[in-house]
Amino acid sequence: MQFTITINQRAAMAYGLNIQQAAVLSYLQEAWKWAEPVEQGGKTFYAISKRMVIEELPMLTDKEDTAYRLMKALEKQGLIELSHNDFSTLVRLTEKGAR
Repeated sequence: MQFTITINQRAAMAYGLNIQQAAVLSYLQEAWKWAEPVEQGGKTFYAISKRMVIEELPMLTDKEDTAYRLMKALEKQGLIELSHNDFSTLVRLTEKGAR
């Protein structure tokens, strides 16, 4: 479980994120430190499972579909890019999401 979550309130408010979405974005902004990089289409993504989001951020949700919807909302805002392989959900920050 991730014990500390740092949320950039200015960015969250500017992008219209709720607290759950902001927490997931904060978590994903640190993924490069611990997640397995996966090259796809000339871009580096990081392998993140929905189960991992639930285990690391248990206050947010206990449902995989909710974890996925939170990530899809971040994608819709242009903060992350999602893809998939046979094993994991693949996530990469966009330039906007990395700020």
